[in-house]
Amino acid sequence: MIFKLINFFRGYVHIKISNKFVERFINICTYHNLFLWDIVREDDASVTAYLSRRAFREAGAIAEKANVTMEVLKKGGLPYILARYKKRKAFAAGALLFIITFAYLMSLVWYVEVIGNERIPTEELLNEVKNSGIYIGVSKGKIDRDSVITDMMLSRDDLSWVGIYVKGTKVTVHVTERDLMPPAEDDKPPCDIVAIKDGVVKEVIVKAGIAAVKEGDSVFKGDVLIKGDVPLKFSGDLLHVHARGEVYAVTWYDIKKEVPAYKTVKDRTGKTYKKTRIDIFGKSVYLPKLSNMSYAEYEEEVQSRTLSLGQNVYLPVSVTEYRFNEIQTVQVSLNEEEAIEYCVSLIEEEAKDVIPENAEVLAKYRRYVYDENGKKYVEMIYECKENIGVTVVKAKG
Repeated sequence: MIFKLINFFRGYVHIKISNKFVERFINICTYHNLFLWDIVREDDASVTAYLSRRAFREAGAIAEKANVTMEVLKKGGLPYILARYKKRKAFAAGALLFIITFAYLMSLVWYVEVIGNERIPTEELLNEVKNSGIYIGVSKGKIDRDSVITDMMLSRDDLSWVGIYVKGTKVTVHVTERDLMPPAEDDKPPCDIVAIKDGVVKEVIVKAGIAAVKEGDSVFKGDVLIKGDVPLKFSGDLLHVHARGEVYAVTWYDIKKEVPAYKTVKDRTGKTYKKTRIDIFGKSVYLPKLSNMSYAEYEEEVQSRTLSLGQNVYLPVSVTEYRFNEIQTVQVSLNEEEAIEYCVSLIEEEAKDVIPENAEVLAKYRRYVYDENGKKYVEMIYECKENIGVTVVKAKG
């Protein structure tokens, strides 16, 4: 590696020597301390070899003396590169300007990311570090990591640790969120746990207070499930506590929809409009300019990327590609089987919004009903198990 580096800086020539006196040429070069390397025999009457730029100047006379033909295959190394561009001053100046500009850009921050956060929004933390001196375009030399970390730890009680790492043009802010302690029981007001909806009690878990219902009881919205009044054993007085626990009950959700004769779908027409936004140093350029897109209905696809050189060297250039696909609304006729299945799919979609996420669906029942006009409906009944208890603070007095 060092040998190749030295030869690059001093320049080298790749030559081909032909004739029956090749060995004589090599011996004379060796006698005059002209070093040849990577000698490869091409055939019985020719070899290729490398020699330094200085040795090449003397090798011509030796080739003539040894009665061989010397052909230049390639000239390489820094001296030849400089000589090649010596007459192109504008090109050389431009190359130098590019190198200086590139070096300057590499000294700035062009990408800031936050990792480790789950509860705290990323945008909130990015604004926090921006106010402390880390933002797009700031010089890496001006970043005071200790100061930023101190500011964040002092201004927030939801962080237990902050680390800042600078690699290339990217800054990574690594945070660890603090586990928030629940309020002490003494700070919580006395309360009951009451039913938020009707149901049949399936399971009662009391953590504080006295159970007011048992498995199998039918309860209605507003009924007390766990009392916050605990009678003292000897005095008979009531101790008012903050009731805690869960009461799981079987609940039902009923959704009914008319069976449709057709369904409305949105299909792509095949027409597409594309545009690209290029952001350079915070300035946006659209290609083509915003115009010409006149679709009444469309679906939009967006892909954005920040240009980078490797994993940690980000450039101040981002490219966002927009694709607008024209769509049209059409009505599709349905037979009876298709209509029922489509109706069920609509009910299932609505059920996702109606049934709480923490509810367990135990069973589904489907039936068909008709109104007085003979219209057919699909009715779906969802039998669920869920915690129906909510905390209600007891009135003072």
